[in-house]
Amino acid sequence: MKTLIKISNIFILAVALTSCSSNSEKSAELVPDSVQIEISSDVIIDSAQSYAQSTQMQLSQNLMAAMVEGGPVNAISFCNERAIPLTDSMSTNFGVTIRRVSDRPRNASNQANKDEMAFIEIMKTAMINGEQPKPDFHRNENSNTAYLPILTNGLCLKCHGVENQEIDTPTLTKLNELYPQDQARGYGNNELRGIWVINMPNK
Repeated sequence: MKTLIKISNIFILAVALTSCSSNSEKSAELVPDSVQIEISSDVIIDSAQSYAQSTQMQLSQNLMAAMVEGGPVNAISFCNERAIPLTDSMSTNFGVTIRRVSDRPRNASNQANKDEMAFIEIMKTAMINGEQPKPDFHRNENSNTAYLPILTNGLCLKCHGVENQEIDTPTLTKLNELYPQDQARGYGNNELRGIWVINMPNK
């Protein structure tokens, strides 16, 4: 797949030439008012992955610091207060929109919409068939939106695993306090926790 970016209103004016032997003028000629520049799907996915990885690094560093300071309970408080603002600040820094969404959100603000749910289902089906979920993207006139899988690991399960197994009692108590409508529990290792959604302007 390739996407196109318009560079509008580029005109080349053919200047009318005159000579002492002729009063005729050549009409100004215009080239088409747009030139198409092709960008490969690989460039779009690579760019989205770079934004997601940079944001994940910032989240992980802060999360690990919170874990060291006060264990999973403190990490939950960090996520509750700082995860979305930190992600928004990375969006501003890169000039794109970066979000994490899920079909089973902990925070209602991270609920996947209809289009995002469709990509989540595609990725889940791939995993059921023994395949790795692949990044994908959607094109429109002004931007490209990439969808990248988020998979669980051992550290995730301390807050997203099975109650009273990976999730200990103090952590469970804090989750119930901060997220009474929490859906993000009961995961196993290497399951699809959600997706990164990276919206990038065409420029």
